[in-house]
Amino acid sequence: MQLNPLFAMTGTRQVRSVSTDWALPALVLLAMIATRIVMPENVDVTGLMTWTERTLDGARPYVDFVEINPPGSFLIYMPAVWIGRVLGISPIAALDALIFGLIGASLWLCSRLGLPEDLPSDRMPMLAAAGLLVLGVLPARTFGEREHIGLIAMLPLLVAAATMSRGRLPPLNLRLAAGLGSGLAMVAKPHLGLSIGAAFLFVTVMRRDARQFVEPLWYAAGGVVLAYLAFCRLAYPEFFDVAVPLVVDVYLPIRQTFAVMMSRPAAFILLTLAVLAWMLAPRPFRAPLPRLLWIAAAVAYLAFLLQGKGWPYQAYPAIACAALAFAIATREPAVVQRSRASVGIFLAALASIVAVAFSWNMHERDLDMPALVQMITDEAPRPTMLAITPDVAVGHPLVRKVNGTWVQSVGSLWGVAGALRQINDPSVLPVRKARMQAHLQYQIDLLVRDLKTKPDIILFDVDEKAPGTDDWLHWARQQPKIARLLNDYRRIGQSGEILVMARNKAKQQLN
Repeated sequence: MQLNPLFAMTGTRQVRSVSTDWALPALVLLAMIATRIVMPENVDVTGLMTWTERTLDGARPYVDFVEINPPGSFLIYMPAVWIGRVLGISPIAALDALIFGLIGASLWLCSRLGLPEDLPSDRMPMLAAAGLLVLGVLPARTFGEREHIGLIAMLPLLVAAATMSRGRLPPLNLRLAAGLGSGLAMVAKPHLGLSIGAAFLFVTVMRRDARQFVEPLWYAAGGVVLAYLAFCRLAYPEFFDVAVPLVVDVYLPIRQTFAVMMSRPAAFILLTLAVLAWMLAPRPFRAPLPRLLWIAAAVAYLAFLLQGKGWPYQAYPAIACAALAFAIATREPAVVQRSRASVGIFLAALASIVAVAFSWNMHERDLDMPALVQMITDEAPRPTMLAITPDVAVGHPLVRKVNGTWVQSVGSLWGVAGALRQINDPSVLPVRKARMQAHLQYQIDLLVRDLKTKPDIILFDVDEKAPGTDDWLHWARQQPKIARLLNDYRRIGQSGEILVMARNKAKQQLN
């Protein structure tokens, strides 16, 4: 038996293969649990869960609160929030448990769908450990993001497609399960449909068989998406009237340059994995499953570039597919029959890649949470809160850490910042600036409406060196309606660039 070099290489001398037992996957599972215990809560997940909770409490999405993402972005967290309430535990803890279960189900389904040539049974523990590492540990702070959930749900379809490209059909019930999972992946993150489409083309080209057009797997995936779209149209028509114009006019133009996008660590990680696989494995891109995973990684990276935001979680599907392809391709016997020097170079390079990927996935705005929590809870236990900032990381997950209630209609004022950017851009045409003024006024009206609820705490992103640009207290005081409502608030402290203001009589009323 051969060792997968992702986990054990000893040059010309092999130690006893741990693929005869499940000790290594168990250790990786413990690492997953430990990572989740020490990892800070994800900003986007906690923010979207706020809308999930508001929906459960009877709020009307896109009316009582405004989220630019489609309904699936917060409905996907509904099971975790519901279970958390029933069991009296944190919804984040419930989500972690559900994702652990989803990872296990996905890897089990992959093992049942895979070809013997691609997933040999005697190496399944090693490949299971690789899967647990990539799906459970590598995400770091992107754990629970929609891209993370979507990749886990999509993975069985990629394995099924690789199997089908060899002319073998897995059992129908397993194929249907893979199709339904990929449908869920597209509900979580629609652009994953590009990778699923690439898998369909891969099987069709490899088999040169028109029967792929009647394969139930693809219809199961498409059926989930069509049912979801019909549900959105009927249940949440406001999404198309409120969120879509904001996305088209304000969100999409906010993007990094191509040069900046290419400078993100994703390109380095993917290229290095591909080069290492080429150097180490005799045929790293020829076997169907690794080849399809490389294709999925390339398509997912293209989606990352097209989005133009550069956020780590948007590159996770590409990195995960490439890492899994690497783990499978480098399992060949020839890979481990190498000198100690080449093994050392390989392990050093691989450790560097893992460190870069993990550290990049750790990237989020770091706030002094203990100081902010102490400042707020001393003033108003279980406060109602909102934030005047374009950064969602200011209010989330802080509102949960103080056992507060988010009363704002949006997660942040990104829409205000995006509209102002275009209004102040001399290259933007007047007709477009007029649309931006309308969006800006809509966002201001929402903020005024929220301030009239008299929240106990208001958070501001301030940078007094750049008034009107990054000093959002300065901006707020330039808006007459907002400024009048702020007269009832006083400063209670500041941590870094986060200023905290409290309603003048909040403490007395709460006591």
